[in-house]
Amino acid sequence: PNATPASASLTVLPGAITHYRMEEQNLWNGTAGEVIDSGGNNLNGRRVTTSRPTATHTLAPNPPISSQFSNVVGDFCNAANFDGRAVVRVPNNVKFNYTDRVSASAWIYPTAYPSGASDLYSILSNDRNYEFHLTPSGKLYWWWQASTLTSATTIERNKWTHVAITYSSVGGVGRQLIYINGVPDVNTNNYAGNLLPNPCDFHIGGDVATGACTLRSERNFRGMIDEVKLYDYELSAAEVQADMLLGRTCPGVAPLDHVRIVHDGAASVCTPETVTIKACADAACSTLYTGSVTTTLSPSGWSGGDTVTLTNGLATKQLARSTAGNVTLSSGATSP
Repeated sequence: PNATPASASLTVLPGAITHYRMEEQNLWNGTAGEVIDSGGNNLNGRRVTTSRPTATHTLAPNPPISSQFSNVVGDFCNAANFDGRAVVRVPNNVKFNYTDRVSASAWIYPTAYPSGASDLYSILSNDRNYEFHLTPSGKLYWWWQASTLTSATTIERNKWTHVAITYSSVGGVGRQLIYINGVPDVNTNNYAGNLLPNPCDFHIGGDVATGACTLRSERNFRGMIDEVKLYDYELSAAEVQADMLLGRTCPGVAPLDHVRIVHDGAASVCTPETVTIKACADAACSTLYTGSVTTTLSPSGWSGGDTVTLTNGLATKQLARSTAGNVTLSSGATSP
């Protein structure tokens, strides 16, 4: 009684062929299958390092996507952080190759645009079949074997942006669109041919040389990527919106277990040495504590001071010594 009738509509998407949620709690280390495909086809991947050390792994994003998009239902939990030194690789599979229809989407948080020797920073790549990247001017650049499409919209650094591409050439009628934050970009294409199959592995945050399938490390992404999905049909505008906005409930943050200092045991008096500090959520440090941690390092003499604050479980500091000899590294007072 006294209730006011109300109604709402929700667009329900058919399942994605692949869905990389980037939710892994354990640190990536290159183990086969460590990057999980939640799309139901078990097209799992792994981290591939192109230069060391790398901090490319999953983390609790700061800021979270929902803090910038209040209309997101739920949240998207962890994200993958790419430092330009590693990519995610998934073995080649026919399910990555499309002929006359495909859609792909992802949330991205670029921290840099390509410059110098880097012409592009890659979001995802299936080489000749489809790939899209950031340009030096912050545009989304979509390439396939016969044509290209570049967005008019600029994707900002240090902000979350939802990007999607949709492709159809069914019946000889070509239609290719880019969506930025659910809005169709004004630049479009009408290529009416079929896409060529790709003989190379699928990559997130990286790209390969066409035909050779070797990684082009200068194109490695800098920033965060989340919720990578591939669909075997052309998403409508409403479906792109649904892909963008439908999140889920995230688990709580694991408590801090200890702080760990990681170093290879060798250094030089000629240059400051970089050391990695981890906030661990378990004894084996297989899971990082994703809250903020402040700790004091010893011995004294660290670049920028002896106190370091870890965000999302990781930080690096440099220590310089003018005389040769053994040095014991440790952490002292820690909060929380």
